[in-house]
Amino acid sequence: MVAIDADNRDIRRAIEKLVTLTEASGARFSDEIIVRYKQGNFSIASKSNEKGKPFMRLPLSSLPRFDQFQFSLDGNDLGLSGWSEAVPQQHFQIVDAMIELYNLCGKAKRHRLASAWLFLADQPELLPLILEGRDDPTVNGLVGRIRAGYIGDLVLDTFLMTRYIMIDNLLLLMPVAEFVNHSNRAQTFYFPPRAEGGGVTVRRTRIPKRFGDECFASYGKLDSLDSWLIYNFVEEYADFVRSVPLDIELPGVGTIRVHGYIMPGGPSKIPPELEDLRDWMPEALVKERGLIEIRFLLIPSVHSPNLRRVLRWVIDQLAPGHAQADSLVASAEAQVLEKNWAYYEALRQRLKTIVLKNPAKKPVLDVLNNLCALQHGRLVEYGK
Repeated sequence: MVAIDADNRDIRRAIEKLVTLTEASGARFSDEIIVRYKQGNFSIASKSNEKGKPFMRLPLSSLPRFDQFQFSLDGNDLGLSGWSEAVPQQHFQIVDAMIELYNLCGKAKRHRLASAWLFLADQPELLPLILEGRDDPTVNGLVGRIRAGYIGDLVLDTFLMTRYIMIDNLLLLMPVAEFVNHSNRAQTFYFPPRAEGGGVTVRRTRIPKRFGDECFASYGKLDSLDSWLIYNFVEEYADFVRSVPLDIELPGVGTIRVHGYIMPGGPSKIPPELEDLRDWMPEALVKERGLIEIRFLLIPSVHSPNLRRVLRWVIDQLAPGHAQADSLVASAEAQVLEKNWAYYEALRQRLKTIVLKNPAKKPVLDVLNNLCALQHGRLVEYGK
């Protein structure tokens, strides 16, 4: 039986209800799990020290389809304004229990104060810098909505986008499993094949020196800016900085156009000698004479050869076997570091001039300043 440790009796009962309904739909939770709710925050802990063992299994039968529900927000109360006739009764019950739990915890009210995008809607003067830092489709879409004044549903939409996961091109809600917090050092979610029920499996990762018995999962390879824009928290222990978008100019060879996409995507085939860099290798979106566009570029948080190895691979797509490959890599690296250093310095200086429209959001500004310091510090460490 799942143990529940909550500092509120009603919330404890709501968690028990959600766990029971999710198990009835086919999910399996290890008896070692502890679901915690303390001071407004959820977490998942484990009584076991065994690393990597699956401790949550949520097949497709237990994951409600996001597109089959129409959510609404009345003040700070989340609700349903409609749903598809195709929704299984068990999924309706799960979603209803999730909403009940969110409302008991005051999640929408907390989101209003903590959301990165609601802060940016209040401070639109920061939007140009955000676009300089990321050209990810989700980021572009949200910036466009704010600039166009379509912010009526921004509270609801940005709250919900932190709650679902994409599996087989479907957006699915993850009851209970969403309480597992993120760490770049944790194992990623595992997606079993449909023949085995599909869905998602969460594998135990503990970092006891810092977090005791709490368990984590990796939501993806995120740096501090990524995590803030998508999930409203700052990843403090990232081992890299995702480069801002830039064009790397290599005279006589061509241009490397670096995008700042947050969502993962690597090449389908990786040379055996680069297999250890699988998480660092970017997908080539465009490859033609004199130009290659890559999905992202990651800068290590300590001096390592990873960035240069990736750049050499990219340059080799433009100019295979170039005699001056070493100097081309050095030039590309210098351009990347200069651009990123300038970006975070500009962001740091801009934050000093911010006049808050809502003084209650001072903690979000503090988070953003901390984000900037962390990214800046990683660039300094790499340059040593």
